[in-house]
Amino acid sequence: KVQDLEAIKVQYGRMRSQVESLCILAILGGLLAWPWFTIVDPLGKTMELVKQAHCGGHQDFVVGLNEDQKMTVGFMSVPFENSTGQTLTQLAIDDFIWREDESPATYITFHRDIRRFQRYRTQPMKEASMEHSWCADFDGFFADGNNAFSEFSDIADYYRPYLMSARLGLGFTDNASCVSMQHKCDDEDAQLLRYVCGRTCCTDPLRSPWYKVPQKGCPAACLADAARGVSGTVCQESNITMNPTWHKFWDHYPQVLSAELGLDLADNSSNSVAARVLEMVNVFKTYGCPALNISRYSMEVVMSTKWCAGYEELQAPLAPFCPVTCGCTNLTDPSQAPAGCPEYCNAPCEDQTFPPINEEVANCADGAALGWCVADEWVQVCPKTCGACGA
Repeated sequence: KVQDLEAIKVQYGRMRSQVESLCILAILGGLLAWPWFTIVDPLGKTMELVKQAHCGGHQDFVVGLNEDQKMTVGFMSVPFENSTGQTLTQLAIDDFIWREDESPATYITFHRDIRRFQRYRTQPMKEASMEHSWCADFDGFFADGNNAFSEFSDIADYYRPYLMSARLGLGFTDNASCVSMQHKCDDEDAQLLRYVCGRTCCTDPLRSPWYKVPQKGCPAACLADAARGVSGTVCQESNITMNPTWHKFWDHYPQVLSAELGLDLADNSSNSVAARVLEMVNVFKTYGCPALNISRYSMEVVMSTKWCAGYEELQAPLAPFCPVTCGCTNLTDPSQAPAGCPEYCNAPCEDQTFPPINEEVANCADGAALGWCVADEWVQVCPKTCGACGA
């Protein structure tokens, strides 16, 4: 029986107890050290190498390869410590990535295949500005009670991210209208605003000419409307030196050269570009249009383009401000008008032709019968029928 077995006597001294504890401690230490030295520490060193590779060294620059020249081109960016907030792209991603429904993206325009994705990812603003043949403010697509665009809801959905991105990029609310944003139309970085608010920003021929070109966002259709003029536009030269827009244009001239061409205008020596620019600003603000008749001032200093004709990459013509000086008036053959002259200075007053709009309106007379002549947009299309000739 078990009860009859004699107990085993084991001597268990203090020294033996300490030895066992040390052995157990050594085993536990080894078990803990093994994953540290074989997994954790090597992984940490690898992460340090990755961090050094991606974040170490000088980071405040951007480079790209010119495929044609096989030359690496770069520019110095804003230091990371000076950057604040998220970029427009980051905000667009954050807005879309956590959506639980299948509603369209607010700030991203998606395309159905990789070819269209690549095309629109690299599309120049000039090409985008010449894509559509109509001129409109995109906020009109979404205005409450506006049925004019009800048949083109797919177009409105396509251009919605453009409008929302323009609002967000300039710090406006999601419901800001083109009218409420128009004070930004003349800003250097407002090309997307000019694109989505073309009627507000680009159809007034007497607005500041800076950036009112397709390369800077103004739709070609809206610039064509500006050249045709709106009802009441008069081809005449007034005392331009009293015009605030004229002074604003010349005040911005040095800033535009610095921003667009990277010129340092700090040197004011007599023979420097800066001195020539400052001289031209003062002359035009003082004497107005007549200064264009002086050969020294008839052309832009750096790009050597005629002020009257404009510069297609940066500036709309000055001819609408100075039609007489620029030779736009009293022409026997309007087709011989100098470059930059607005059409309304010599264009005959005729109705435009267009395909039938609906079953009721196939021409200008049909629209006039329905009372459409009260709308400025219809008057521009049908000035003769609407009695706007000579207005």
